[in-house]
This record gives sequence, C-alpha cells and structure tokens, in this order.
Amino acid sequence: MKPETKLESGTLEPERNWNPQHWSPEHNWNPQNWRPEQYWNPQNWSPEQYWNPQNWSPEQYWNPQNCSPEQYWNPQNWSPEQYWNPQNWSPEQNRNGFLKAERQLAVF
Repeated sequence: MKPETKLESGTLEPERNWNPQHWSPEHNWNPQNWRPEQYWNPQNWSPEQYWNPQNWSPEQYWNPQNCSPEQYWNPQNWSPEQYWNPQNWSPEQNRNGFLKAERQLAVF
C-alpha cells in the first residue's frame, strides 16, 4: 500500500487546497461571494453587457423584423434578382438561373 500523499493527509495549506470552502471569498467559485461586477447574474449587468436582446439597440438585435430589407434573410422581402426562387425571375434570369444561383450563393 502506497503512503498517503500530502493532499490525502490534508496537510496542504488551506489556500492551496482545491476545496473552495478553504478559499478566501474572492477565490470562492460561489457567486454569492462575488462582487456584483464579477457575478454572472445578468440582473447586475449594465444593459450593454446584458445578453437580453430586449435591452439591445435595434442594430445589435438579431431580430430580422428590425433589419432593413436587404439585411433580412427572408426571401419574400428581397428584390427578384436576389430571391433564390426561379419562379420570381424574369425569363432571361431564369435561363441563366444556375449561374446566377451560384453567384448568389457565393455571396453568402
């Protein structure tokens, strides 16, 4: 039987011990001991840090309803030449449909 290590015998100094109960509060991984700015509770964050889209400005908010039509990835709001549905293309666009489609896909 191998001899006990220092960790097993409990002779490590408290601040080096991996048990958070022995840590000082600022080292303790319990958010209740954190200062508010360290505490990962969004309620304590300022709005620009808070990952709640309701607090974002519209240009930061990834809700397509707030995007301008050219940013909105809903084809119904696209102009026909951007719209990847060949049924909405004019005949000369439809003839080159695959080529245009490849060009459109390359944009993304």
